[in-house]
Amino acid sequence: MNFNLKQPLFLEASAGTGKTYTIERLVVQLVRMSDPLIELERILVVTFTRAAALELKRRIAKALEEALLTAEGQQRHRLHLAISGIDGAKIFTIHAFCLEMLVRHPLTSGVNIDLGISYREQLEVVKDLFRLHLNKEHYCEAQLAGALGLARGDPDRLARLILKQLGRGLPIAKVPSFEESRLRLTALLKDLGPLDLTHLEADFECLWPCYLELANRKGELKEGIRENVSLTFSLLSGEPLTQGVLERLIEEGSFLVDLIARGKLKKSAVVKPLYYPDLLLWLDTVFGVELDQMRSPLCTLARLASEAEALLKQRMEEQERLTFDAILQKMNEALQTPSFAQAVQGAFDACVVDEFQDTDPIQWAIFEKLFGHRSDFPLILVGDPKQSIYAFRGADLATYWRAKSSFDPHNCYSLGVNYRSSPSLVSALNTFFASIDDFDCPPVAAGVKEDSPLAVGGALQLFEAEEEAEGFAFICEEIEALHQDQQIPYSDFAVLIADRFEAEKLRSYAQSWGLPCASMRGKRCADTVAYQELRALVDAALNRADRGKVKRLMSWGQEERISLILREGYAVLEEKGFLSFFEFFLASIGQEFLRAQGGEELFVQMRQIAGTLAGKRVEELLPYLDQLAVADEEDEEALKLFAESDESQVQLLTTFASKGLEYRVVFALGLGRNQKESRAGLVQVEGKLSPFAPAALLEQERRASFLRLLYVALTRAKERVYLPSSLQKWMKGELVGVKKAQRSLRRKAADLPLHPLLPPPKIAFPLPCRELQSFTRLSSPREEEGEFPSFVGGATKTAHTLPPGPRTGRILHELLEKRGDVRQALKGTSLEGWEEVVQGIVEACWSIDLGGFCLEQVTEMEQEMEFLYPSPQGEIEGVIDLFFTYQDKYYLLDWKTNWLGPDGASYTQERMQAEIERHDYRLQSTLYKEALSRYFRFFPHFDYGGTYYLFVRGAPEGKGLFKLF
Repeated sequence: MNFNLKQPLFLEASAGTGKTYTIERLVVQLVRMSDPLIELERILVVTFTRAAALELKRRIAKALEEALLTAEGQQRHRLHLAISGIDGAKIFTIHAFCLEMLVRHPLTSGVNIDLGISYREQLEVVKDLFRLHLNKEHYCEAQLAGALGLARGDPDRLARLILKQLGRGLPIAKVPSFEESRLRLTALLKDLGPLDLTHLEADFECLWPCYLELANRKGELKEGIRENVSLTFSLLSGEPLTQGVLERLIEEGSFLVDLIARGKLKKSAVVKPLYYPDLLLWLDTVFGVELDQMRSPLCTLARLASEAEALLKQRMEEQERLTFDAILQKMNEALQTPSFAQAVQGAFDACVVDEFQDTDPIQWAIFEKLFGHRSDFPLILVGDPKQSIYAFRGADLATYWRAKSSFDPHNCYSLGVNYRSSPSLVSALNTFFASIDDFDCPPVAAGVKEDSPLAVGGALQLFEAEEEAEGFAFICEEIEALHQDQQIPYSDFAVLIADRFEAEKLRSYAQSWGLPCASMRGKRCADTVAYQELRALVDAALNRADRGKVKRLMSWGQEERISLILREGYAVLEEKGFLSFFEFFLASIGQEFLRAQGGEELFVQMRQIAGTLAGKRVEELLPYLDQLAVADEEDEEALKLFAESDESQVQLLTTFASKGLEYRVVFALGLGRNQKESRAGLVQVEGKLSPFAPAALLEQERRASFLRLLYVALTRAKERVYLPSSLQKWMKGELVGVKKAQRSLRRKAADLPLHPLLPPPKIAFPLPCRELQSFTRLSSPREEEGEFPSFVGGATKTAHTLPPGPRTGRILHELLEKRGDVRQALKGTSLEGWEEVVQGIVEACWSIDLGGFCLEQVTEMEQEMEFLYPSPQGEIEGVIDLFFTYQDKYYLLDWKTNWLGPDGASYTQERMQAEIERHDYRLQSTLYKEALSRYFRFFPHFDYGGTYYLFVRGAPEGKGLFKLF
């Protein structure tokens, strides 16, 4: 198909029609044929995931090289230039593109970005909300328990769910707090007026026998209902609505509302005249609606999301940082500035947006402002609304249709030839999709000319799967038969499962048949040792001077060697990127050494994760890894890397994970699950995220979402697809174009019963693991501190009457370390009013004679130095208050706030030595000295000068210094 590449284009690409191939060729065509010349680095290509961006860059590079083989003259020159500049190709995710533009043009964008608030840090902000900012006026326990139920009882999952709502870039509808709702309900009850309790009870006795679900088998009122009704009656008759009463209603609900006002009358029921005949309607439409809102976990989620948004915004403003989603908002705002918009527009001569069906409103707003108004600019949008299955990430099909309507209909095209599937399968799918009334799926032609025997034998088949064991048995025997009869490799089969639990059950069952299966989602990224080790390596490389960061790698042993490698490798990291650094690290430490630590799996998986870091800037490495760690099952394409690499196995994966992949034979097992699952997210209603939406709208969107998921599942196959029979009930009609599977099982399902699903084994850390020790654990039990004299902390303020205790010690340590503003540091603390004394202590400590010099004269020092090293007792860890070098010697110093007496004369060498012996400080000195001696092996020209213990209360009088060698 030939396109006019001097104007906007809108391309719809059904599954298998060569979408990525088309994008490659469009880029090549722009480079070789455009007039005037368009350089590769001036073509913006945006796609949905990092993995897709990397794959696009690889494929575009290959397409350029292929085009070069037949090019001549000026075209050949252009292609040469493009190939040589492939590393500079502007192929981004939407977030990476916006960040690149904002950073490149900070003056015109008005944004000073520190990309420091990673996804992990955002989660911590939400957890801070849970820990510090929830109170009884905003929520009751029952409401919070309901919200937690949306996340399967996991607070971490709830925090991620909240961030998903914030990441959708839409305002959140206001939801009243617990106390606000209590006041509203109180006002409603007051307006109703107190009702007569006797009449209420009489009406109830007339009503309950007429309703279903209220009586037990004996015809008596079910247990607990009368007590619940009495609670509601007490409110209707004038009792105050206290917090405790309302919390009970939220937790238990109201039978008057749930089973009578909204219940079903028995067919033979005759309701006698009531004292309050209009009360049921009021309970349903007024009281019940307010109570529903308070009981709704989604309402609580909306309120939590609003408060988290405010807290996150406050934290970002304080730190002048942005989240990934805030980057989009800032980009959209910055485009209001003409100079910034012109600068970005001037950087590009063409733009291609891939997977456009997964775009949200703010993303389209950015592209529309940049390029949507130009009739002579090749803005090329490529997508397929039938494959929009990422609504949980914010994908919005309304945005897709709105964008398409802005294009000239003559510039809207469909790629109508399926090059993936056999003619028989294409025909069967065309028939099947055409039979679904509410699914717009134009037929496609088959690009493959010849049918395979497998496709001719029934390209779309229905298999019995009413019982789980029956479905599993059919799949296992069918795969084995096709493997034997048709010589189809196991790796050409895929079973699309509902979730990882179904995958584990099927894999366990398949083992009884001797069928090799591999789950592409066998391990979450964060649960692998490889991820933990690689993240520790990245952190240590970025903070190579911080011993606290480097110590995580010390469990490997050879700490001196690793430290040197990190120092030398950082230059490689900065100049050539992470992959070059990782190869340098492997070459330096030795691949066999790494394999020895954790086996071949650790080595292979570390290389796989490292591959996803290709092209990342140094500052993006840790934020990216942190996002992988907290991603949900469908949230990150890169998690596919943890598929087992053995190609001789049947692949088990979710439909979400299968998008973009293809197999000869597909079993769409997971589609047979009940699709009416509870909604765990807010709904877009009139431009806002709301916990409520019309039931008809929810049902319509649920069905549309399932049909798109069905489309993705069925279009993964090249030759044959199997649908579970349980799907037929949900579709409510005949599955047109689907043949019933003819194979009868040679083994009965009962012969091989399902294995119970056991919890996954705990991941064992394969590296040497030794007990952590420290000075506190190794030192002898010390005597308790004696009583301080009454004048300590009294009216006379000196260093010797300074209040004792750990709080004083922490304040002094921090001031001695940072030497900040004493008055500001003591404000609001227990030492407020002691500013002059504390200032004298700090100044005296830094000027005290250390043997011909003082700390003021020292230029090379490290404070709060963490260390970790192996010893016969285990791994020794600790923190050195201060170490420094002076005249080719290194020293360590420890601040001590111990009270030894009422004046400076008490700080004699004898008393200080006794205190050191009593607290076993010599052991501390030995451990710290060993840590420093290991560090200074890298600097052989330095010698150990000694360890100082400075009892700071004696410092103002020139006392308190004790030295150990």
